[in-house]
Parts: sequence; C-alpha cells; structure tokens
Amino acid sequence: NFYIYIMSEDTTKMNIRIHATLDTMQSSHGLSRQNDDYKQYREYCTRRLSRLRHHKSVRTDLVHSMAYVKSSNKGGGNKKRHAYCPRNNKDLLLQQTNEKEEGNDNDDEKEGNDNDEKEENNDDVKNNNIETTKKDIHENFLYVVFVECERAWSHSNELRALLNEKEANKLARDHPVSKSSSGKIRQRAVSRLRRAKQLATKFLELCREYADDTTVEEAKAYAAWMNGNFAFETNQWKVACDEFQTAITLCTKLSQYQGEEAEEDRLLEIRDLFVGRANNVLKPLLKYCQYEWKESSGEETMEEVTTSSVEKKEEKKENAFLVTYRDQPIAIQNKELKVLLLKAESINDTTLSADAVDESSFLSLLSMYDDAHAIVSNDLQKYQDMKSGPAVNAKRSELDRLSGYIRYQKLRLSMAHQERIIASASVIADLAQLYDALFQDAKAVCDLPGEEDEFFLEASANVLRIRAFRSFYVAQLYASLRKYPQALTLTNRAEELAHRANEEIAACDDMIHADAYMDALDRLLQNDLPTIKLRFQLQTYLSNSGSSTTTGGDMFSQLDKFQPASTIVDLAPIPMPAKPAFFDIAWNYASHFPEEELKAYVNENKPKASGGLMSWFRS
Repeated sequence: NFYIYIMSEDTTKMNIRIHATLDTMQSSHGLSRQNDDYKQYREYCTRRLSRLRHHKSVRTDLVHSMAYVKSSNKGGGNKKRHAYCPRNNKDLLLQQTNEKEEGNDNDDEKEGNDNDEKEENNDDVKNNNIETTKKDIHENFLYVVFVECERAWSHSNELRALLNEKEANKLARDHPVSKSSSGKIRQRAVSRLRRAKQLATKFLELCREYADDTTVEEAKAYAAWMNGNFAFETNQWKVACDEFQTAITLCTKLSQYQGEEAEEDRLLEIRDLFVGRANNVLKPLLKYCQYEWKESSGEETMEEVTTSSVEKKEEKKENAFLVTYRDQPIAIQNKELKVLLLKAESINDTTLSADAVDESSFLSLLSMYDDAHAIVSNDLQKYQDMKSGPAVNAKRSELDRLSGYIRYQKLRLSMAHQERIIASASVIADLAQLYDALFQDAKAVCDLPGEEDEFFLEASANVLRIRAFRSFYVAQLYASLRKYPQALTLTNRAEELAHRANEEIAACDDMIHADAYMDALDRLLQNDLPTIKLRFQLQTYLSNSGSSTTTGGDMFSQLDKFQPASTIVDLAPIPMPAKPAFFDIAWNYASHFPEEELKAYVNENKPKASGGLMSWFRS
C-alpha cells in the first residue's frame, strides 16, 4: 500500500508521501544496498500499474481497453471491445470534474430560482461541490504517472547494466539484447530516461493541481532528481549540478519540517528519510558532476549544499525540563512526565535530608517513579517499532538514558531509606537482612546500562562496601549457630572486601558520602574485625579440641581447666645421636695412646705358628 498522510491545514487536497513510497518500493523489490536488480524492480512496476489501473474507482478511466469504457456499448458497433484506448490522466481528471459540476448544476436548476436569496445559496452549493470533487479525486490518477516514471527509469538502468556487460563480454549469447549494437542499446536507455523525465514533470503538474504544498515540494525534489539523472546520462554536467543541488535543497527543507508534539515520532522518520536521501543518494551524484564539470570546463564549481543544520540537535524549547544523568543532560518534552519528575524532585529533596523515616512520602515517591517509568517505556516501545535512522536512533538513546535516570532515582531513594533503618537497628539478624536487601539495590545500580564511567566506579565501590558489612553480620549469625569455622571464613572475607572498598572509595573524586563511608570502614577494620576474628579463632580451636562441646561453656569458662589429651604444640621429632658426652671423652683418651707401643704389644702377644699335619687347623 502507498503512504498517504495529511500535514497541512488544506484537507481538500491530497498529501502523498512520495519519497517514503519510493524508498519502500525500491528497497522491497530488488533495489537494496547489497544488490541492484533493475529488472525485478521494472517487472514489479508493471504489475503495480496493472493493479492501480484496475481499481474499481478508476478502471473505466485508466485501463487501456475499450471493455471498461462506458460509452463503448452504446452505438459503437465499429469499435473493438479489446482495442487499445489511449489515456490522458490530466484530461480525464478535468473531464471527471466537469461532469460532476454539470450534474450538480442540473440538480440545482431543478430546485428552481424563486428568489435572489435562493440563487445565492445555489451558487454557494456549486462552489462547494467543485471543492468536493477535487477532494474526491482518486489518488491512483497520480500514482499511475509516478509508477510509470519509475518503470521507465528502472528500464533505462537495466539497459545500461546490460550495455556494460556486453562491452565486458559477460553477456550471454542467447540474450535478446546481445544481437543489438552498443549504440542502439545506449540510444534506447537514453530514450527511456527521457521518458522518465517527461513523466516526472507531468507528475509535478498533477501534484500542483490536486495535492497540497508539502506534496508539491516532494514532487519538485523528485523531478529535479530525475532531470539530473537525464543530464548526467547525456554529460550535461552543469545542468546536472543545478538539478541535484536543487533536489538536495528541497530534501533539506523537507527534513526540517516542524509539526505538533503528537507527530514527533512520525517527524523523526521523515527527517531520517530525507537526510538519508540527501547524503546517500544525491550528494555522491553532485560531487561526481562537480568534478566532471571542473575537468571539462575548468570553471569553479558551486558551493556544495550541506545538511549540517539537519544533523544538529534541535533547539531546546523554552519550557523544556532538563535532568542530568551520568554527566549528560536530558531534555524532557512530555508534559505528564515533566510534572511527575518535578513533583518527585521536590519531595525527594525533603525526604533525603530528613533524619526520620517518613513511610507515606517514601511510598508516594516510589509510585511516582513507577508511573514515570511506565510513560518512558511506552514512548520507547513506539520508537522500537519505527524504522532505524539517525534521528530515531538518537531518540531511542535519549529514552534509554531517561529510563536509566528514573530507575537510578528510585534505587537511590530505596537505598537511602534502608540506610536510615540500618542506623536505628541493633539486632544482628535484622542488620544482615537489611544489608542483603541493600546489596541487591546497589548491584542493580551497578548493572544500569552505560559505559564504565565515574558513575560505574562509584557504584562498584559502594557494592564492595555493602558486601563487607553484609559478610561481617552474616559471620556473626553463623557464630550464633556455633558454626565457628564458617564464621571465621566470612570474617576474613569481610576484611578483604573492606580493604578493597576503602581503596575504591578513596579513588572516587566526587562520590556522595565518601567520607562517612570511609570512616565506617576504618572502624570496622580497626575495632570490630580484629576482636571478632580473634574470638572466632579461639572458638574454632576449642571446638576442634572438643572442650567446648563436652562442657558446653564458653571461652572464659575454660581458662582454669586443662585437657591433657589436647595437643598444645604439634612439632615433628628431631633426630639426635645417643650419649654424645661419653663418646667425646673416650675419643680424647684414645687419641693419646702411643701408636708404636701398641704395635709392639700386639706383635709380642701374637701366637706362634706350629708345624705338622694339624698346623693348618690350629692356625
């Protein structure tokens, strides 16, 4: 279906989205960025023309066959039923308008002219009927010319592509065009492009008569682009530069259309459409034509039309409400959202500065932030369904940041509420539970979408701080259940997290309540953790030795009791030589014996050898 919308106050004329229709037709039927199949697009245009002409409302005027002409069945014996019947859309439109005006005139004459007042009323009715006929003109009369122009343009590009294949010897021999010469193929391509130029001019004339000003501007841009294509093909570089520059100027003007706030989502699509066409389609053609013009004539080229003004951010309205999230300002245009955030900001400042917990104000603020988040989610859902483009993507990013801001404000409020409750709590189980809920909110703040900036570093440091206190109180819960090894492990973990949190908070420059957080961590590291850690170590020793389990007493009740079965020190035995003093003294005496006297004594007491048969046995 073709796109029709009304943007002007003149509702008696049509307003047609020419370039949106053109973009949808080309991108859906062969002409995409990855592939340019002009044959497929030309065949689609032929089928589309047939559907447009055979519509019930216009087939008697647009179909090229006598079968659909009303007067063909009345006294036209020589007329062939299926003979070709040429059509002139503009003449048919004028004929249709005149027939309706004559019918209205006859109806007015039948009512009679009794007095002058009645005649004046009849004249007014005639004028109103003329305007009504213009409004009742079917849009297919205009679309037929538009699609015919597109078919001629695509046919010209198809022939030019075939000519390039023929010159490169890549065209199949059995192709119908292969038998034609290159000159005839080029002549046919130029002829079809000339026909497209004529149809574009004719389409512009019809739009001037039956469409509003916005459609006429679009038709001018389309006609300028088609005229530039013809001048480009015929090497008329100066004319091509003028036409392409005119098309860029008109697209820039159309992209800057400003409507009501209710039309903002549609206006973003329109802006992306025209900016993309000016930058991606028209600018490359203009640059090439300027280069060829300069090379052929040596003249200075004209200044290029830029669309930088389109790419700039819109100026903020006077009544815009700005919020800052992660050092980036966000303008809020939605009136309902603006009222909610302003009211929530005033109440939030009072609630955060108060020492006591006001439950009614807290619940009211939570409800406001929930409503604000619902509004932003609905707006974001509308833009998610729209076609991607620079303006649409920028709006999506802005709404994502706004959603993150609202979620952060809600989490910040909840965390401040829990911190005030923690300050007044004294039961270990309650403190552990509160720090667990606080940890979930702090982790949610850390998981908000965004880059690793200062905001993310502060959120990560706060998570480490909360984890340290949470481990400290959970360790005491384990100790109350006489699970001292687990409590000791959690205490060591709390000490590690407290040191890391202290370093991270000190590295953050502008963190809120940084001094108070560091003072609390210092007290935890210097006072609380060493004492409770020593207690858990002794309780672990007593539980391992079995004394605390048998007697059931605590550490102080075991000071005057001795367990002989318990091992105080567990050391491995060291090997030592036996009786070292005896051998040292013996060695001293042995070293003073005269060696020569000992040898003489041994020789004197040596037994003598005996002879005989039995001497061998004696020896």
